[in-house]
Amino acid sequence: MPSALPTPLLAYAVRSLDCDGGVMVTASHNPPQDNGYKVYLGGRAVEESGRGSQIVAPYDSQIAASIEAVGPLDSIQLAESGWTELPASITGEYEAAMAGLADVENFPARGLKIVLTPCMAWVVRLRCLC
Repeated sequence: MPSALPTPLLAYAVRSLDCDGGVMVTASHNPPQDNGYKVYLGGRAVEESGRGSQIVAPYDSQIAASIEAVGPLDSIQLAESGWTELPASITGEYEAAMAGLADVENFPARGLKIVLTPCMAWVVRLRCLC
């Protein structure tokens, strides 16, 4: 990602860019010492309807087994190349997609309700949807 961004943006990017998966290091709304990660499925891992969703069985145990098989962290060699940083435009694309969901002119029967939590306060930036 081009910078620190909200976790839902990763789920959007996995679907939008047809990625095989995505990983977000996050403490969510917890203190930084509670950092963990969220894994989003995509591409070849799941069917179209499941892309961009958080891991579910049996993928959770398969990922856990793969992590366990790797060994100590200092034994992992990172690739020198092949990394791609997404363009900053991904944020604008995500915001436009989310704003489109609240378009009551085109979707008047949707009855869309938006919930705002402190860890999602950045959503207010999306043209005051809430």
